[in-house]
Amino acid sequence: MLGIAADRHGKTAGYVLPMLARLERRTRASAHAALADPGPTRELAAQVEQSFEKYGHQPQLSVALLIGGGLPPTSSCAKLDRGVDVLIAHARRLLDHFGRGKIL
Repeated sequence: MLGIAADRHGKTAGYVLPMLARLERRTRASAHAALADPGPTRELAAQVEQSFEKYGHQPQLSVALLIGGGLPPTSSCAKLDRGVDVLIAHARRLLDHFGRGKIL
């Protein structure tokens, strides 16, 4: 599917809301989580994280943001160790954490 719209017209919500609906329906025994590719910039990654926090009214929903840009790779390690429902990650940082054994 291809969607085109001006800024601030809900493109992020267009994929965040279905992901949240799917996470809401999962059972406790399910280990399914969501992975979001935020696009090319840290700003877009932060926007995706804000959308998950804005629309995800479940207090037990945990979100981790893995981006580069001067942030140490260990800054999100504590969240990953506890487990997250939604992982927002750029490919390079995702592969870095995968190589470290923090992500299966």
